[in-house]
Amino acid sequence: AMGVFFDMHSFGDLLIWPWGHKNEITKNDEDMTALANKYKYFNGYTYAGPQQEDFLYEASGVSVDWAYGELGAAAMTFELGTSF
Repeated sequence: AMGVFFDMHSFGDLLIWPWGHKNEITKNDEDMTALANKYKYFNGYTYAGPQQEDFLYEASGVSVDWAYGELGAAAMTFELGTSF
């Protein structure tokens, strides 16, 4: 991957990485999971990436899918917080 892309959303304490438009892993899933492990160490968030127990739902037009697929960036969505 070339570069890093962060997408911030509100609510859930989740880490989400490509693919989001389908519940399938990418060719770099091992690396993406390792990156999610690093983030989880600091924030304790739940994994919600592809083929994870907490995968929410397939969503088209997800910016992390575009950043990973088109730019080759290590892309991660952070669903921040559980109360406002």
